[in-house]
Amino acid sequence: MVDRRNTLNTKDLLCFLEVCQEGSISKAAQKLYMTPQGLSKIIKNLEDEIGVTLFIRTSSGANLTFYGKEFEKSANELIERLESIKNIFSRELDNRHGILKIGCALGIISALSLDYFFRFNENYPNINVQISEYTDLDVEESVLNADVDIGLAVEPVDRTKFHVIPFSYGEHCVVIHKSHPLAVKKSISLLDLKDEKIILESKKFKVYLKFINYCKVMGFEPSIYFETTEISLAHKLAHLNKGIAISVVSATEDIIYDDVVVLPFEEKFLWEWCVISKINESLTPISREFLKYLGLRT
Repeated sequence: MVDRRNTLNTKDLLCFLEVCQEGSISKAAQKLYMTPQGLSKIIKNLEDEIGVTLFIRTSSGANLTFYGKEFEKSANELIERLESIKNIFSRELDNRHGILKIGCALGIISALSLDYFFRFNENYPNINVQISEYTDLDVEESVLNADVDIGLAVEPVDRTKFHVIPFSYGEHCVVIHKSHPLAVKKSISLLDLKDEKIILESKKFKVYLKFINYCKVMGFEPSIYFETTEISLAHKLAHLNKGIAISVVSATEDIIYDDVVVLPFEEKFLWEWCVISKINESLTPISREFLKYLGLRT
């Protein structure tokens, strides 16, 4: 029997080849719509699996080793063969008409970029992709009620109700007015927020309970000054110096205010995404194809 626990997959190879092309993990991560940390982990796992070092990391980028150059040749050949095989069987899907309904937790589309979804439509023009945005809790309800085929949701998710495939993640951060004493710090600890007014997404979002529970573990109950369903409003309130906003790094890239700073957390405080479907129901062929496009195994 073949041991599939440590089997190379196409996504890992494509990630490796993107780093080869860009000569930089951060640049490749941007092209792949993922975090540099996530891409570094994939490369490290790949190196561990084949038992050689593929890149030498330097301040200027990532340079291929001798083994890396040899592996690049083999990876390109393998991808070409796989593409040839896929082309044989893709004709049926190319001619298939259908609708793929996706429920997306607010913020994930912005973090991924709409181009991510448009490219799938370009590959399969006969498939009509319909995307609806929901709060974290409502995207789960939309899947349970069969309003959508699959959901791009936020962890934690109830595994007794949903089939869950981990997808990617972002990082939480704080948005704080420059005049605030904490604004001079390079990073923020949860303990720094003990006596602060907090601006937070509402109970419809997973970050609400997650943040409160983390604070309780640190020994205090946070003071929630304002709850919102719009992260841009949280940023505006920080700009008005009404409190400290809990946000995610990807959402802060569009901040228009010059009088706020964005600081990372010292603790591990992740915004984790996953794909969900109803636990005992089979995915449609179109849904499966979309998950393959995302590089996920069903």
